[in-house]
Amino acid sequence: MSYQSKFPKYNILGCHIDRLTLDEAIEYVIDHIEDKKPPAYMVKVYVELLDRAANDPQIKSLLNESTLSVPEGVSTQWAASYLYNGKPGLFRAIGLAFSIIFNPRAIKNPIPEKFGGTVFTLRLLEACEKEGISVYLIGSPVDSDITATEKHILSRFPKLKIAGSHPGSLGALSGAELEQVLNDEPVEEELVEDIKKKKPDIIFVGMGFPLQEKVIAKIIGQVKHGFFIGEGGTFDYDEFGGVFKKAPRWVQRIGMEWLWRLSLQPSRIKRQSSIPRFMWHVYRSKK
Repeated sequence: MSYQSKFPKYNILGCHIDRLTLDEAIEYVIDHIEDKKPPAYMVKVYVELLDRAANDPQIKSLLNESTLSVPEGVSTQWAASYLYNGKPGLFRAIGLAFSIIFNPRAIKNPIPEKFGGTVFTLRLLEACEKEGISVYLIGSPVDSDITATEKHILSRFPKLKIAGSHPGSLGALSGAELEQVLNDEPVEEELVEDIKKKKPDIIFVGMGFPLQEKVIAKIIGQVKHGFFIGEGGTFDYDEFGGVFKKAPRWVQRIGMEWLWRLSLQPSRIKRQSSIPRFMWHVYRSKK
């Protein structure tokens, strides 16, 4: 479906995760654009995505066919450490979980960095401004809109070329209505035509899982240029004009951004139930 990278990969529950640093990913994306390679996309892999992929062949295919598949959070790093470092076992799994939470630097992790939060996106935007690479924004931030996100980004990167933006209105759907749309045609023709016309180099899609991955899959087959990046809830943070404050550094350091976000948005509690289920599936996969 898309051009795939040649970075070493790890297999977690049948899904491939690339082993690379933030700097390597940024360099790869920029080089891909400058070398005029075929359309490509990057997935930030988080627990919900892996949990869903275990029972959804379409989601697993979207993930494994991505050009870059990078770890979003600490749970993915935990899984890689458990599966690829040392002998499996229940006590080791539990001990490793506590070590990652309270002393993550003590663990020799096969996945060097996680791509969660806003750090990667801000650094990539900075590189785009420097290299003259154009971007396009898709999404509907919580209690805000994509035009506010665009203005906030330009206030930080005034020379950045923003080719356009779109609200991604399907993000307002939920439940059975959303599932029906996902199975039919989850992309407005207006959006596809706008991207074709403006030919942005990088398209940031912040519509949340699993909608954004399916939207990317629909669009990428209709364009001849562009690197798509699934952003999840990145645009919801105050660094992008959103309503949620970024987690303090000490929270980021111990990999508990998910708990910080949960404290700001308690309605996410149902989504967090996938974490213990994911850890159980990983443990069972090595028995």
